[in-house]
Amino acid sequence: MNRKRSYRLTRDEEVAAGLTRVAVEGAEKALERLRESRDGEIEAAEAVHGSRKDMKKLRTVLRLLRDASGKKRYRRE
Repeated sequence: MNRKRSYRLTRDEEVAAGLTRVAVEGAEKALERLRESRDGEIEAAEAVHGSRKDMKKLRTVLRLLRDASGKKRYRRE
């Protein structure tokens, strides 16, 4: 991985904006793992396993945003 990502909010950001940022970074991390596997940097099984873990964390963030985003958007996401 090129840069370290953390599931943390910063002190100066709104909660919804911070959770959105965290969700986007998590999705990017999952895709990055799969790209690294395609490029031969890591094993495919390791990439798939890591990506699945990233997606589980992403679903958790989406659940935290469920009330703020509304039912229709939550179901779409």
